[in-house]
Amino acid sequence: MSDLHKRVITGIFIFLFILFISLINKYILLLGITVLSVLSILEMDNALKKIGFESLLNIAISFNIIFILSANYIDVSLLFVSIAIYFILLFVLYVLKKDMKFQSLLSNIFMFCYITFPYILLGLIHDMRWVLFSFLISSVTDTFAYFSGILFGKHKLIERLSPKKTIEGAIGGIIGSVLFTILFVNVFKIEHSILIYIFSIMVSAISQIGDLFASHIKRDIGIKDYSNILKAHGGIMDRFDSLLLIAPLIYLLDYLMRFVL
Repeated sequence: MSDLHKRVITGIFIFLFILFISLINKYILLLGITVLSVLSILEMDNALKKIGFESLLNIAISFNIIFILSANYIDVSLLFVSIAIYFILLFVLYVLKKDMKFQSLLSNIFMFCYITFPYILLGLIHDMRWVLFSFLISSVTDTFAYFSGILFGKHKLIERLSPKKTIEGAIGGIIGSVLFTILFVNVFKIEHSILIYIFSIMVSAISQIGDLFASHIKRDIGIKDYSNILKAHGGIMDRFDSLLLIAPLIYLLDYLMRFVL
């Protein structure tokens, strides 16, 4: 089976998985994003080890699961207090554990901020249509950016991080995201608002930065993919890296659509 066939088949599976966790009910969503976040932490932990950053993996995974599954059932202020307590716990362990290195502290804090917290926000989104939107718009942005770059790309975006990405491709990705948003709003019968389209532009731009951020990490570490669990797509982090940076914007959009408009 060729890489293209593997990529297409895996892509269909990913799409069906996204639809399943985004549209059934909140419990399925929380379970789905918990699985994605745990696999992401495992991949990131394995990557960080290559540069000498050994995390407290069991603690990272345990608190990741606890936070994501419980966030919907506690007050937001209590959630942030709990996060602060988690950080304090890490500081206490750093003081008390003789064999714990500063790199371990940094690794756990980084994985919480980069992986756990965005998934917490996705789980807190009330309108699950916006969860589906967050998964899809990052893929649409990547697709439009790729083909726009092939057709029109002349000026490199940030060559040292991604030699093939172009400014024209990035613009194409943003245009594609706006077109997709128009389609999404009509299909799911969401009230039209200029705010949605403003957010679609911001989300598309941040999505591309998220992809570059993940590429920067991989280049610094010296790896091509975080894993090969998704075959031709690489790992969970390779496939959903953009999602992590756009999650706060999608959460804010959901909030504004409920309480401001």
